[in-house]
Amino acid sequence: GHLVAREHRPLAGVVLDEVYKYLKGIGVESDLGAAILLDDPRKVKKEDLRWVGGCVLPDSAKGKIKVIRKKYMVKEFKPVKSAMTTFPFKNRLNLVAGIMKVYPALGAYASRNNLKPAAVLEIYDMKGRQIIYILPVVKGWDAAKMYYGGK
Repeated sequence: GHLVAREHRPLAGVVLDEVYKYLKGIGVESDLGAAILLDDPRKVKKEDLRWVGGCVLPDSAKGKIKVIRKKYMVKEFKPVKSAMTTFPFKNRLNLVAGIMKVYPALGAYASRNNLKPAAVLEIYDMKGRQIIYILPVVKGWDAAKMYYGGK
């Protein structure tokens, strides 16, 4: 699928809301918010962390990508081998709880399998009331390069 996003520091629901409202204003309904943390929070100061956040476009919006690109980044994510888990999403406190529980588990998985740490894609499924965490395990997958390397 396609992700409509913009960079922001630090992560804030305001950015996701901004993108959602813009899409709704042009007739695109998205039930999936998304964010990618591009830096390792254990190595980068909180105020310098780079995030990309926005919404996942439904297939029905593909015809509007050219218009959307005038205001936001639009990146296509092709399916890649990934580790994935979910966490309940009842309120914004679940975001913190998810980070505290899920990120260490994904890091341990990567370590056990000799994988280089990679950016985790978080999908916020509003209808399903869950956060989906996706850790690509493909050698060379680099979210920062997708947004800052022109790929």
